[in-house]
Amino acid sequence: MIIGELKKPENRRMFEDEMVKQLKAVGADAVVSYAAIPEHAGVDRDTITAKMKELGADAVLIARVVVKKTVTTFVSGVVWTGYPGYGGGWGWHGYYTYSPGYTLRDEFAVMQTNLYDLKTDKRIWTAASETWIAEDNESLIRSFIKIIIERMVSDNMLAAGQAK
Repeated sequence: MIIGELKKPENRRMFEDEMVKQLKAVGADAVVSYAAIPEHAGVDRDTITAKMKELGADAVLIARVVVKKTVTTFVSGVVWTGYPGYGGGWGWHGYYTYSPGYTLRDEFAVMQTNLYDLKTDKRIWTAASETWIAEDNESLIRSFIKIIIERMVSDNMLAAGQAK
């Protein structure tokens, strides 16, 4: 079962749908939680466990934003000078151009992804990642999930073509 703990319901659905799609592409079966657990129900451990058993799920993957942060960077201004030339009777002259400094603000989301085994009731895998929020939500979610699944494969939590 996939649970995306995201504030906006549309982002939760988008995340869970995309995670299921990409997991199925590597041979792992998965279900979204939003279809089994109503949006506004107080989601607790017992509710999740009961729904997982009902659906035949043996693990739950929970992804959530742990913290959002903004990084501010000041880029200094630049002065370009031209080469002096002879101005006839007026002497030497030159020119300059100035580009003022500016501030960049980049937003990052620190995500934590945990995989729990229903049989042992223990966390069996975890990943933390820092994601630059610069794209639209759909592209950001798709690329984040691709990286998580690649990591799960490299950590032997999933095998290409077969779930472990």
